[in-house]
Amino acid sequence: MPWLRGGDNAATHPLVMALATVRGSDERTTDEVFGFVMRCAMQSAGHLTDYRVDLGTALLLAGSKNRAERVLRQAVEAGLMTVSGRGRARCWQIVDDPEFLHMQRRDEVERNRKRRADKGNPNLIVPVRVRDGDQCRYCSVVVYFGQRVGPRAGTYDHRNDIDTEPTTIDTLVVACSTCNGRRLNDRAADQRVPLQPAPLHPYYSAKTAVFLAKHGVLVESSPEPASSGPTRDPDPVRTPRTPTRPPARPGRRPDTAHDPARPEATASDTAPSTRPGDPAPDPAPSTTWDSSPPDPPPTWASSPPPSDLQNSAAFGRNEVCGPGRDGTGRAGAGVQPSVPAARDAPTPPDEPARRRRARRSRK
Repeated sequence: MPWLRGGDNAATHPLVMALATVRGSDERTTDEVFGFVMRCAMQSAGHLTDYRVDLGTALLLAGSKNRAERVLRQAVEAGLMTVSGRGRARCWQIVDDPEFLHMQRRDEVERNRKRRADKGNPNLIVPVRVRDGDQCRYCSVVVYFGQRVGPRAGTYDHRNDIDTEPTTIDTLVVACSTCNGRRLNDRAADQRVPLQPAPLHPYYSAKTAVFLAKHGVLVESSPEPASSGPTRDPDPVRTPRTPTRPPARPGRRPDTAHDPARPEATASDTAPSTRPGDPAPDPAPSTTWDSSPPDPPPTWASSPPPSDLQNSAAFGRNEVCGPGRDGTGRAGAGVQPSVPAARDAPTPPDEPARRRRARRSRK
């Protein structure tokens, strides 16, 4: 997809600021011409005209012929455009300044499209992967084709002139992103980054073995070979870590009671060290359990609670309970402490009458 890139300070670029000094400029000239040039650049990038704007495009974006001629003249005087040709062949070329505007040209777009088509052609990449495996042909580092960024991202390097020569199996090799970026499109890059011979025993990762199996080629994955590049796998298999004890402080014996590396630790090794004048340490709690049955509960815990706490002898009444209050059902001489009153005892016949009198007296 073609793209257009504008500089961070494109709005205050010196060529844009020069619009304030052109003929017929006013307070609207800078914004009007700057917006016109930006729209022309987007139109050129989208249609791959390589910075060139024709008269028809200028008329479409400006709105009228007079206005188009005026903004084009002001853009040329400020240096944002250059004019070439005459009559119907006349066109305007936008300035190519990375600090102002930079777009992808037609040849770059077509070259990238051919590269993507080659990388998606199984007739090319399957034999190349079988021959080279998962190692860069320039630095022999193991690459990862599932990784998009990083120094070990796997890609393919075209050693031919993709604009004029067709891509073959011999001109396509496996490369890492680092070597591919160093070579770029320089035909003399072999002097800086020479090509290594194909490996006799290629290394295939598990993903590459599955990829080749889908295209009818069966290979066996092997352990990753040692390489000069970084050895960290971007997708490592996590293994549980073995807990380690911190080092002992100076002057203190290490605790070896639970150290699996010293199964021969004895009681003398685990006994705490004492110095003269220190109090004797507390004895360690015993971990031996007694198999004898537990002691029976005390007698007070097994006896049932009294049926009526108001009439129980636990309140310190020696002989009889005192007379109760009228209306409570406890009036009279009381009850002997040895015979507690039952909660479900029958109510005397005159009990309801006494209760009604008690309620009237309280009112």
